[in-house]
Amino acid sequence: MKDGLPEEEQRIENAQRPRDGTAVDSATNETIDSPNGRVPAGSAPVGRSLRVLVAEDDAISRMLAVKVLEKRGHRVVGVETGEAAVAAAASQTFDVVVMDLEMHEVDGYQATAQLRAMERDTGVHLPIVALTAHAIKGQRERCLAAGMDDYLTKPVNPADLIAALDHAAPTGGIPLEPLLEPPIDLERLTRMLDDDRETVDMVVALFLENLPKQLEGMRQAVDDNNHEALQAFAHRVKGGAANLGAGGALRIMECLNSMSADQNTEGAGELLDQLGQEIERIAAYVALEHSKVGGPA
Repeated sequence: MKDGLPEEEQRIENAQRPRDGTAVDSATNETIDSPNGRVPAGSAPVGRSLRVLVAEDDAISRMLAVKVLEKRGHRVVGVETGEAAVAAAASQTFDVVVMDLEMHEVDGYQATAQLRAMERDTGVHLPIVALTAHAIKGQRERCLAAGMDDYLTKPVNPADLIAALDHAAPTGGIPLEPLLEPPIDLERLTRMLDDDRETVDMVVALFLENLPKQLEGMRQAVDDNNHEALQAFAHRVKGGAANLGAGGALRIMECLNSMSADQNTEGAGELLDQLGQEIERIAAYVALEHSKVGGPA
């Protein structure tokens, strides 16, 4: 209960209140013209990279949404069906979902209902921004009543989409700026590979693909108090981190390597949490560099 209204009615009333017609560019903190005025100027966080799930059955619309978001440094997974959206949200961590309402079989309403049911077990709210081609009266209220956090009509203005994500997910994500130290040295790697950008892409992608698996292996080694396994994992990750100039990950691996050699894993869990954050920083940085020049270097 808030302001004398039940929570659901309060949320609908807040969504219907007129806003000032502007949105904020989250990368530059400059005001953008936004016809729907999703976010008042100055309220959007600056320089975040969110993990975004885009559920859209139209291939062109999905590709456009993914590219718009990737160019802003967000890390995006695109799926074609509501069923795939629920499966992705169950197996991965996202900061926000962009959900088309009119998907076949499992539509956006049904997918949202399943996600909200999952939240009753996890206790973690996943913001959902609805997309629809039908701007009919009462649609916004229906979306909010169904558990969605915001609503956009197609074709979507990129500024409105960015602003809606900032409004729906005001916290979370990985800060992009200021980066006191880039999490990997892409320039050095590119020079090593004689400006072969395709190979640079492959090396970075392989590093990011393997890191989460290696992180899980190290967590298991710590749980099992298996110093030899932890040292072996740390040695492998250390080599890859050194090749890519991933200074933060390299320092963590050196600490873990020393700890495992001394057969002392006290504090290893905290270091592995830091490594998980470093993986997110690397992925966000690579996405941002791709958006700048169409490639990582």
